[in-house]
Amino acid sequence: MKKVYFTIALPVLFLLTGCSNEPVEHSQNSDVSEMRSSVAREEVTDGKQYLENKTAYLRDVNVTILESEVIPMGTYEYQENAQLVITYEVKNKTNEDINPLYGYMIAFDAFQEEENALKRLYVGPTPYMNKYDWALETQLDIIKKDGSLKNIIAYDLRDTETPVTLIASDDVSGDYLGEIIIHVK
Repeated sequence: MKKVYFTIALPVLFLLTGCSNEPVEHSQNSDVSEMRSSVAREEVTDGKQYLENKTAYLRDVNVTILESEVIPMGTYEYQENAQLVITYEVKNKTNEDINPLYGYMIAFDAFQEEENALKRLYVGPTPYMNKYDWALETQLDIIKKDGSLKNIIAYDLRDTETPVTLIASDDVSGDYLGEIIIHVK
C-alpha cells in the first residue's frame, strides 16, 4: 500500500515543484509600482487592512494623515536639512500600549523617487518652532483603547523638488496597502 501512495505522490510532488520553479520574466525597465510593491511586499487582499482617504486601517491602529508642511533649510536653529513635517492622528483599537509615534511608524514609510530607486527618507529632529512644541510632549503618550492622539513626524528631504511617497503597509507582514503622494514644491 505504501508503494501505491509513493507512486501517486511522486508525480504530484514533481508537478507542484515544477509549477513553483517557473521563471518569472522582468523587463529591464520595470516601472516604479513594481519597486514600490517590492518595498512594501505584496498587496493585501483580505480586506481587513487598507488605505483609504489618507487613513491606513490596520489591525491595531488607524493612522490618518492630516496635513503636511515643508520647512525650508535655515528656518530654525540646528536644522541640518529641509524637512517635510507630517501631522497625523493615531487611533488605538486595542488594549495594548500604543503611542502616536509607534502607531505612525508601523503604518507608513516615506520615500523620494530617483531614476532607478525609491530612496527611504530618514526621520529628522522635531522642528524647534513654537508651532510644533506640543508634539514633543505627546509623541510618547499612551493612547487609550478607542482613543486618538495627534502628533507630527519630520523627515529630512533629499531634495525640495521630488514628491514624497508615503507607503502604507500591513503592521505585521509589511504587505503593501497603498500610497499617498505629497508634493513638496
